[in-house]
Amino acid sequence: SAFDNSSAFYIYGKYSGNQEAKNKGLNLYRQTLEKFKNVDVNGVSNHGLGVTIGSYVYSTYSLWDDLSVTDKDSTKVLIKRLAQDFYVGERSGKGWVEKNEWPDSGYQGNSKAEENAWLADGAAAIYNLFGDIGLDTNQRNKLNAMARCLAHHTLTTSANDPPAADLLSAYPACPKHTQTLYDDFKMDNHGFSPNPIYSISALHMLSRGASTYKIAGKAVPAEFHHNLANFYNFGLKNKIDKNSYYFNIHQGGDWSGLTDSAYYGMFAFKYLKDLGVDLG
Repeated sequence: SAFDNSSAFYIYGKYSGNQEAKNKGLNLYRQTLEKFKNVDVNGVSNHGLGVTIGSYVYSTYSLWDDLSVTDKDSTKVLIKRLAQDFYVGERSGKGWVEKNEWPDSGYQGNSKAEENAWLADGAAAIYNLFGDIGLDTNQRNKLNAMARCLAHHTLTTSANDPPAADLLSAYPACPKHTQTLYDDFKMDNHGFSPNPIYSISALHMLSRGASTYKIAGKAVPAEFHHNLANFYNFGLKNKIDKNSYYFNIHQGGDWSGLTDSAYYGMFAFKYLKDLGVDLG
């Protein structure tokens, strides 16, 4: 998203001493935020908002030191509104995610893994990176439970084990069973079977969500690496040509030319390596 690009330019400029790149990141962030700040949670699809929230929150955190006091105050208001309207609701109410009974289940043709992952990413980012936006203790606990629930249900098979008992208690809407992968851990998406670029996308969202716990100095919940090693070893590893680092698929062309593949892959594979998964 444009928020991802803004933080990429900014971080590159900050650590390379390139002020032009840093300014480009800040300007892109402000332009994108101007379009995003009045978003109507009930007027857009999951794809239109859910995939953006994690990127927005993570980007805001990355650029925080160079945002004005006015920008910081207004963005805290927006993040609180997103947390309540989209996730936890106000007081004892329900947000969009719970009203629409997420996480979702589905694996044939168009897996729900990526959607569950990006919703987990957004909830984790708000919970860990912006603890001072005015949510009460119950809302914060519920937000963390939702992040864990959504992460648990990102990579699931028909033999999937149910979520932890404390998680079901904290977020009763969390389903006990979903299936987003075939039993051999292969993932379909957008009609392609398998679809390695979207497999990496799901890993990317999980890894970014997990990174927010690390940034906050907390242990990464087990749900964020649920079935991760099996998914990589059996569903993804043999799709990667280690000589060229292209994907070995013959249906629908070669997906590795997509720009997302490099960005998503770096985050995802770093997370797998940190967990001790043999990348082969």
